[in-house]
Amino acid sequence: MKFYHFTSVSYAETILSKGISRGHVKHGDGSIRNSVVWLTTDPDADGHGLTTGDKTLTARDMEYLTRVEGVAPKNGIIMNKTRVRLTVEMSADTATLMPFVEYYARRGEKPDEAKLMGLSAYIENPWRLPLTRRRQLLKTTTTKEGTWWLSFAPISASEIARVEFNGPDGFVDYDFEAHGRQHFHDAGFVVPNAATLQSLRPLVPCDHPFEKAKAFTFCLDPKHDPHVVIRGGGQDCAFDVATGAPAFGMSHPNSEALPKWVRDHSAELLDCWARAVDVYYTYYPTAGTPRTPIRLNP
Repeated sequence: MKFYHFTSVSYAETILSKGISRGHVKHGDGSIRNSVVWLTTDPDADGHGLTTGDKTLTARDMEYLTRVEGVAPKNGIIMNKTRVRLTVEMSADTATLMPFVEYYARRGEKPDEAKLMGLSAYIENPWRLPLTRRRQLLKTTTTKEGTWWLSFAPISASEIARVEFNGPDGFVDYDFEAHGRQHFHDAGFVVPNAATLQSLRPLVPCDHPFEKAKAFTFCLDPKHDPHVVIRGGGQDCAFDVATGAPAFGMSHPNSEALPKWVRDHSAELLDCWARAVDVYYTYYPTAGTPRTPIRLNP
């Protein structure tokens, strides 16, 4: 059976290496179940309550996400989760897979609760509406909760059958250089040029069908020494840009060739780090002088 999972470019780049494992489902009583992967049989990104990156989190949103994640979000910026469509092929009889509506029914949720969840994809917090208005909307709004499925086990990257980018002309097969590089950059992940990436790939074998080894800089704190993360084969390893030494106590099976690769490309990687620091300040302007986001050359 064919299922779809929608996500942002930056999340997709992690998923293609490590699979899908994060998500949660909220119950009618307000309780939350974590480690749930959302899927749908609907190929259209609309009507599922996906974030589109055009708003910042409210105080109520921040409070909710703190409860879900256990820690407060670092900022109020959210990603556009309509950018990438992942196709996953699984049997509907998979023991860890269940339709959302069936899950709610088994929990003994109130009859309208699943429909209200579907309605919340169109109307923010319909539970707060007056009862008569809520009942009217439940009767007149076509919602998509009947297309939703929940996986209670992680989905391996090897189970992903197709990756598509949602562009001006609809969904097309995803290509990082054509579609992902700028969005990845804007999320803080700054990647060296395509030729440099290509020189890395023979050193980092990848097992999953859509995974390609990448090197990127990502700034969590401008006070950190410049480092680069090399992703491939389902793992991330960080290296000091100046010396090529493994950073943060990490190790990699190809521990001889990768430090040399980092040293050979240190000038370009240092430039990537400087741009990652610039992106950091666009996310956290109070940490220093706000900077204008860099637009990459086409």
